[in-house]
Amino acid sequence: MVIGTILIFLAFVAIGLHLSKRDKEVQLHDEVIQEKGKKLKTSKTRYYLLGLAAGSALGLVLTGNLLITLIFGVAGSFLVGEKMYRSQEEKRKMLLSEQFTQVLSSIISSLEAGSNPYQALEEAVPALKNPARDIFIEILRQNRTGTNYHEAIAKVAEESGWEDLRQIEVAFRLYNSAGGDLVAVFNYLLQAAYENKSDRKYVEGLTSQIRMTALVLSGMPFFLMGAMRFMAPEFAYPLFNTPTGIFIVVLIIVLVAIGNRIINKMVEDIC
Repeated sequence: MVIGTILIFLAFVAIGLHLSKRDKEVQLHDEVIQEKGKKLKTSKTRYYLLGLAAGSALGLVLTGNLLITLIFGVAGSFLVGEKMYRSQEEKRKMLLSEQFTQVLSSIISSLEAGSNPYQALEEAVPALKNPARDIFIEILRQNRTGTNYHEAIAKVAEESGWEDLRQIEVAFRLYNSAGGDLVAVFNYLLQAAYENKSDRKYVEGLTSQIRMTALVLSGMPFFLMGAMRFMAPEFAYPLFNTPTGIFIVVLIIVLVAIGNRIINKMVEDIC
């Protein structure tokens, strides 16, 4: 029991230390832009390891059974790890959406001053903070290695998952092929971005309630397991030490996983 308590404490300390590495500018160190032009990736490994540690510690504290502890660890790796990963991705994408209006405003100012598209992209970088700053640095790096700037934008948009960049890519691609008034186009994009921002906040408020409900419902079975173990250990013994009981525990975990998958799909459809 003491070992389990120590393990679960260390798991949450590890999670806290990991999250505390994000500073106020949200410098997401797992979104690494490699110097040699490798893809922009978010590492899932650390989240799965943290989920494994938290799940194993929770399983040991709740059941004291090594087999169930292993099952909890594997389940935690996917359930908790995936939830942490999704949470960080949503925060990153929300920040990128907030920074998109700043990007458009900077490009408009540069174009109005007579800069060409590449210069406008270059002049946008100094005022940006991460993660947008590193993404635009990668766009400029690819352009300097011979890739057309709108092709570089498309490639980095796909690698980073910043879909808003595709609007800039389309605008520059059309400008290259047919010409036109880029300032007017970007003013329209800026207006649309502000409208999308208000819609996004409404959706965020709506989905946050769904996520909180899912979190409470997901934790309830495990809370009841812990209550049974500590308040009526003789009653809970068959649940953690017989084949039928272990099967029920595994079934509960599977049902919780399926429920979370359905809720995540619902949230994705709303967004």
